[in-house]
Amino acid sequence: GQPGPFAIRFPDPPLTFASFQAEVLSAAPAYVGTLHRDLQALDVVSEQPPAGPLRLNGRIMNTGDEEAVQTTIDITAYDPLGRVVAVRRLPPDHSVVARRGEVTFHAEVVPAGPLASYAIQVQGRRLLPTPAALR
Repeated sequence: GQPGPFAIRFPDPPLTFASFQAEVLSAAPAYVGTLHRDLQALDVVSEQPPAGPLRLNGRIMNTGDEEAVQTTIDITAYDPLGRVVAVRRLPPDHSVVARRGEVTFHAEVVPAGPLASYAIQVQGRRLLPTPAALR
């Protein structure tokens, strides 16, 4: 129920291309496959000096019963009108988060305009059991 970053690629935009609008007409449930759904950012501390990047520090907690691998943090920064002024994806200090474990993260984001707020989404993958383990 929260906004998230996305991108639209225009392979051959018109020369006079200035802007676009997109509207979701319908949606289908996504196949989550190996997506790890039990990761969250906690205790996030932000700092933004007047002439510098937004600095974020915090913890990633795995509340699930399975190890998370290939963990990444997606940070989206918004201006006072709710427009995206920066998007950054990076790994936490360790990209593997043990079950019921946590890791720290440190990030810097350089917004392309005035910053009013930001959102953090955490993603990771579950390891699938090997065929031998299923026997």
